[in-house]
Amino acid sequence: MEEKLTRRQTEEETGQARLRLPDGVRGVLPRQSLARAVELGIIDAGEFKIQPSSIQPASIDLRLGEVAYRIRCSFLPDTRPVEVKLKEFVVDELDLRRDGAVLETNRPYLIPLIEELQLPPDLGGKTNPKSSTGRLDVFTRVITDQSFRFDEIRPGYRGRLYLEVVPLSFTVRVKQGLALNQLRLSTGPTRLRDDEILALHREQPLLYREGKAVPEKNLATADGLFLSLDLRGDATGRAISFCLRRPSKSRRVTRQRCPHMTRRVGSCAPTTLDSSIRALGSMPPAVSTDRVQPSRCARTMFPS
Repeated sequence: MEEKLTRRQTEEETGQARLRLPDGVRGVLPRQSLARAVELGIIDAGEFKIQPSSIQPASIDLRLGEVAYRIRCSFLPDTRPVEVKLKEFVVDELDLRRDGAVLETNRPYLIPLIEELQLPPDLGGKTNPKSSTGRLDVFTRVITDQSFRFDEIRPGYRGRLYLEVVPLSFTVRVKQGLALNQLRLSTGPTRLRDDEILALHREQPLLYREGKAVPEKNLATADGLFLSLDLRGDATGRAISFCLRRPSKSRRVTRQRCPHMTRRVGSCAPTTLDSSIRALGSMPPAVSTDRVQPSRCARTMFPS
């Protein structure tokens, strides 16, 4: 009787039972499951309420806490808590409340995040930068207590999350509550085998070329599906890339939408760009290959 009760309690503590997931389900959790995880305290922000706007179709935004630590170099905590090992690397401490603080280029910072996790034993997670963070050329990755890998959260993890931030091209001003990264929770294996990828492509084509589904024999699979870059363009002279102007001032990272965007952040009109890189064979000889950054839209999204 006692053994049966213990087994039942264990089953009820699983994420599958608490989130009311169908039997045998596997993969990344969708919005409704993430919202329930917030209600149950699996994802918790203490006195800071997690707003519905933070929950995306398959991820949840992670927000910066009130302090940023400038550190000597990047590190992993190995078998120790992050806060213990952090003491060996701290150079300075910045207050992110009120007006926030400026993060300098090519210097690593570690920022405790507002959100914390209380994961059941069958739920794990992965983190990645938001697309707006990538467009600013800000390098970010998450670490957790007693961890040996970046951006991976082991099943059953209970504790805080810490974000390493390194501005690569220009200084940025950040403040408490800003979301630079996002979290995905998953249960069971999340990757499709090659035969499953091919079967899915037959049922619902994954790749297209010139408006038609790519034949299965032309798909390149090897523990995943490979994609290729189109560097040839077409007969109309379609641009394959754009060269943007480099800003000189630091940017304040906000959530303001750029009025020059026709649909969403990231779909910048080509008229705001310096020049375009055409298909190979007709590339302007004066085009620089240096890393460049947004100009007009960057100033609007991230005003100085």
